[in-house]
This record gives sequence, structure tokens and C-alpha cells, in this order.
Amino acid sequence: MTLNPSSLGLTDRNYIGKSQFDDPYLNGAVDELIIYNRALTAQEIRSLASVSNAVADPKMVASSYAEGAD
Repeated sequence: MTLNPSSLGLTDRNYIGKSQFDDPYLNGAVDELIIYNRALTAQEIRSLASVSNAVADPKMVASSYAEGAD
């Protein structure tokens, strides 16, 4: 079975670092969050993992957040 985020319908429990269930909270911190407007290729993921503060092509980014940025 393949599900997409849109398969969930409208939700009001959208968390980063917390489950919608009774799972424990993330034991850490989220410093940067980037939401892309498509799935990344394996090569793009490898490139992002090997370079700090890389975003790749800004046209792919739907939304991003970095701690301390305004």
C-alpha cells in the first residue's frame, strides 16, 4: 500500500518531533526544517547530507526554517 500525506485528509495534529500517537517526544532538537515540493532523488539526498547548510535548488523548496533566522 502506498500512502501520500494527502491521503490523511485535513489534519489538525501536524507536529515536528512529536507523533500523533502516544509515542515519546523526540529526544533532541530540530535546528533546520526544509519542506520540498517534490520527493528528492537519492543523489540529492547524498549531496545534502555531505554539505552543511545546503538547500540545493531553491525552486524545489516549498518552505524552510532555520533556528535564529527571521
